[in-house]
Amino acid sequence: MADKYTDGFDNKPKNPVFSTGQAVKRIRAKVEIAIADANGQKYIIAQGLSIDDIVLSIMLPKGWSAVTSGTDFDIGLGYIDEAGDIVAVEVDVFVDGKNMSAGLTSALDICESSSTDTIGEALATDVSTEEAKSKYIMYMTGNIVGSAAVDLDIDIVIAPSA
Repeated sequence: MADKYTDGFDNKPKNPVFSTGQAVKRIRAKVEIAIADANGQKYIIAQGLSIDDIVLSIMLPKGWSAVTSGTDFDIGLGYIDEAGDIVAVEVDVFVDGKNMSAGLTSALDICESSSTDTIGEALATDVSTEEAKSKYIMYMTGNIVGSAAVDLDIDIVIAPSA
């Protein structure tokens, strides 16, 4: 019988995060959803990400209060252009269509992308050289933001590029 390794080690045996361990970054974000926020509102939750980073989890460590009628939230990747606007690279690469209209009282990892893929590998589109050199942002879009004032505590756990 052959020995089996973890998925991460099989895919990236030279990356210490999957074998001997590696210090990870934890980014704490507090997203303030306001009653006046319109559908399509964007909330920047992390900055300075590299295309070689691995997003291990996107946790809501305290759950969340119900976001009344907030039925469609995405978390994606982009960058800030020279005018200060968010340029989307992939709007829902990490979370697609999360319904937050009902509250949750326990912690939950909402990240849907693979925890072994780098950000570059997780993107469905090719990344231009100019984009690859930029520092990425992770942002949440309230496609249907609802009508409640809710603060979301989010912990993003990232394995920095090895």
